[in-house]
Amino acid sequence: MMPDAYASSCWPTEHHLGLVHSQQLAVNTIQSTLADGQGLLGVNGPPGTGKTTLLRDLIAAIITSRADAFAKLRRASDAFASGGREAANDGGR
Repeated sequence: MMPDAYASSCWPTEHHLGLVHSQQLAVNTIQSTLADGQGLLGVNGPPGTGKTTLLRDLIAAIITSRADAFAKLRRASDAFASGGREAANDGGR
């Protein structure tokens, strides 16, 4: 596990309901693999193993990365101008 690869955010939850190491590793791997906005990955497992919990943290990380990209724009209207997705540098995800 590499702390630098951790998402900058997570889904708000009780501390004992957070991701276990293998789930965090999966989130880190999914983020790095799909960083360019292309591709598809599957996650499977028996009921109650944390697939939904993993997905919530992944969604939280995506929302935060988009917010970071928009915060770098000079004006909010730049996000809606022609090429706004490229200007936000979020890969259009």
